[in-house]
Amino acid sequence: MTERLEHPFIMDIAAGAVVVLCWGCTPLMKKQLGNSLGVHEFSLLNHLAVTAVFAVLAVYLLSTGTFNYENYKSLGRKEYAYVALTAVATVISSLCLVYLLKRRDASVVMTFVQPLAIVTSMVLGFFLASEGVNYLKVIGCILVCAGVMCISVKM
Repeated sequence: MTERLEHPFIMDIAAGAVVVLCWGCTPLMKKQLGNSLGVHEFSLLNHLAVTAVFAVLAVYLLSTGTFNYENYKSLGRKEYAYVALTAVATVISSLCLVYLLKRRDASVVMTFVQPLAIVTSMVLGFFLASEGVNYLKVIGCILVCAGVMCISVKM
């Protein structure tokens, strides 16, 4: 008995695959460029390039009339504070990641950073955003932590 997958589900899988692929490749590219530039120089260049890409996106949205100004009007101080905190966290974590990538193999750095970021998101989501936790999530966290410990053991 086969059921046809719903279109949004397929789009979720595709979007997740793109995120995983990009997050998997980006550290390797950052490491390559980080070998040529200092941490700060690379980070500034990278964020300027990201800004340029977003500027192109903004021009596209404005030219097609799909940019919705109303979404910004409805934001309050709290939401703009989150935007500012997110920007600061992005810059700080980017600087630290490039620093780590200059000192260690990307495969080693990302083996620790990504799984622990998942656990951190889940724990903070529970305490700060009232996200649900069940026994499967707890078991998953334990397995992730155990996996990081196994990877960190030197043979």
